[in-house]
Amino acid sequence: MLGDRLLHLEEDGKVVLGKMAGRMGETVVRQALRRAMGLMGRQFVMGRTIAEALDHSRPWEAKGYRHSFDMLGEAARSDETALAYVRAYTEAIDAL
Repeated sequence: MLGDRLLHLEEDGKVVLGKMAGRMGETVVRQALRRAMGLMGRQFVMGRTIAEALDHSRPWEAKGYRHSFDMLGEAARSDETALAYVRAYTEAIDAL
């Protein structure tokens, strides 16, 4: 959806990326956008699990960077789901 919006984005009444798509081919532009979004995402999302995030953050920490870790997707609507989140948070705290 974002790629489609960007392909039709107008600046001063001109379709910006749409012209690029016409010259290079829409498939190439879409692949470039997908790659760019993936690279940007890696700047903000270190991993899908706390172990993965810690592994990816270590080289940056060696360079002096510090990180905060958030766990996204909290939507407990039952006791069972809430307990699963408590376990996941406890494991993350232990890992840190």
